[in-house]
Amino acid sequence: MGKRESVSKANDYSMEALKQILTLSSGTLVLTVSFFKDILGESFSKSYFNIVVPVSWLCLAISIWVAWSALTDASVSLGIDQKEDYLFSEDHPTARFMAIAAQITFSLGISLLTLFCIVIFTKKYVP
Repeated sequence: MGKRESVSKANDYSMEALKQILTLSSGTLVLTVSFFKDILGESFSKSYFNIVVPVSWLCLAISIWVAWSALTDASVSLGIDQKEDYLFSEDHPTARFMAIAAQITFSLGISLLTLFCIVIFTKKYVP
């Protein structure tokens, strides 16, 4: 496989990863907001740890925005640039920054939501 094919494959993998982050962030945000009261009920209002959930939602919302921005910027670069290079290299600082920000905010949002669930369900179901 030549350099052109490997760069093209790297671009495809990177774009797919951003699409997956976008999909997972959106789905997690919608489902947790929709079913939050049904799942936790009164446990949420009694918890001192309840600030974690809105912060995780904020992180997920930011990851949606930056993943979308990174995909848009990369697509524009793909259409404009005549040379075949990696779309998230140092030559494309905006797309690179947005892709890294999407990964970090997604990981933080999911981690905070998971931590909250562990704390709440441990208190609720473990004697």
